[in-house]
Amino acid sequence: MGGYSDEKILKSYDPALIRRLFIYLRPYRLAVFLAVFSLLLSTAGEMIVPVLIRNSVDQHILPYYRRIVSQDLEHGIEARLASDPRMIRLEGDFFIPVGSLAHFTMKEKQEMIRKGQLTEPNYLIVTYTSELEETVRQRPELFAGSRLAGSGGKVAIREQDLKSMGQEQGHQE
Repeated sequence: MGGYSDEKILKSYDPALIRRLFIYLRPYRLAVFLAVFSLLLSTAGEMIVPVLIRNSVDQHILPYYRRIVSQDLEHGIEARLASDPRMIRLEGDFFIPVGSLAHFTMKEKQEMIRKGQLTEPNYLIVTYTSELEETVRQRPELFAGSRLAGSGGKVAIREQDLKSMGQEQGHQE
């Protein structure tokens, strides 16, 4: 068989060949620049879509909150929590979106965890409705804010408790 073998095609980098290629591309510099720029812009656009979807879901569709127990909380931290517009206060404790924890230093978070003020599980904040009223009445220990909830109020439930309630309903059917 004639022709080139794979070894000849895959030989090392040849700078003279690349210079010759650039000489031929010189009249098309603007077009090549626009093509490379468009390729980079397109790639960046494709890579940002999953990040935008994740942020939309996490912050607006199904935001997770963390509970910060307000007892013995340092004044500076309490003031920062109170100034967060997405913070919700239920039964005296703060519930802040998980993303808002980035406003605290690692040292502050570790200190709050050590004191038992920053709790580990994620919470979901739901609006107290007449459909939810029966569940809250039957299992009030699962809900933070259930004593305060009136029509249209908010209650918090731990993520794993919500999942276990769904599994229990699935077993009953």
